Amino acid sequence: MCNVLNSVAFATVQQQLPVFDQFAIQADGDIGQYNRDILKNETYDINSNGRQWTWQVCTEFGWFQEPNTMHPMRSALLDTAYWLQWCKDIFGQDIAPPAVDYYNSLYGSVNITGNNIVFVNAIEDPWQYAGMRHLNAN
Repeated sequence: MCNVLNSVAFATVQQQLPVFDQFAIQADGDIGQYNRDILKNETYDINSNGRQWTWQVCTEFGWFQEPNTMHPMRSALLDTAYWLQWCKDIFGQDIAPPAVDYYNSLYGSVNITGNNIVFVNAIEDPWQYAGMRHLNAN
């Protein structure tokens, strides 16, 4: 991977993306989940939930994959403004920012009530902090 990154280090983003995509394909990976053109496609596909999941991120969760300020492992360019524009590029310029406070209130925030709910959090899953990580004794 280092060789791939070094080979395109001084190229434009538009030149880099096809190289990264090809690398991901060869490594049995897929960067399509972040591809605006793929996510714009409204055709129903029983094997893909990327558009639906992205809608929830863009309208409800707002849990954007931003870099950590102390120990960044992502580009500083991936800030809130980037992700809000990403949502607009996919769903249209009229989409409102995520209504995080509303949905936290609706679902109970950290005091979720309900039964038969399973939260699956992998140790390196960046989404683990958007779900329940510990049970509250209520």
